[in-house]
Amino acid sequence: MLFRLKPQDINLKRFYIWMAIFIAISGVSIAIDFYYVLFVPLALLAFYFVIFDAEKVMYFLAFAVPLSIPVKDVGGGLGMSLPTEPLIVMLFVGFIFKLFTGSGFSKAIIKNSLTIIVLADLLWLLITVSTSTMPIISLKYFLARSWFIVVFYLALSHLFKKFKAIHIFM
Repeated sequence: MLFRLKPQDINLKRFYIWMAIFIAISGVSIAIDFYYVLFVPLALLAFYFVIFDAEKVMYFLAFAVPLSIPVKDVGGGLGMSLPTEPLIVMLFVGFIFKLFTGSGFSKAIIKNSLTIIVLADLLWLLITVSTSTMPIISLKYFLARSWFIVVFYLALSHLFKKFKAIHIFM
């Protein structure tokens, strides 16, 4: 996988070209005071782990929640807790991606009465977004609520099917 690559497996010319492009883009972004580009490699690494080893990301998320730092204004009047909320969003996107690619999600969880009530609540929120007087704010609320429900209810219920995972998580 990622850490088991042998030196002969890496095309060094392609690697150096991508590194030169990233260094050039980073230099330009620093010159114009746009520092967010520097987080691209970290975000790509996080997406790799979300897609291929989401279980470890969930364990890290459980560790990081009490240590998260609230940031009051990240733009647009939004607040965020770092590093947990970006990880939650990445896990949400990864879970939805795996759901649509047919990566065996248990039907028993979906048929549970509590799950049906929670999904009905999300459906009602989605319906009320279209009738809201402030649809952008309602859509943001719906998305935030849905990524918390998907990650902390559906994805963790899938993870907790393994009894050992419950003890590790605690």
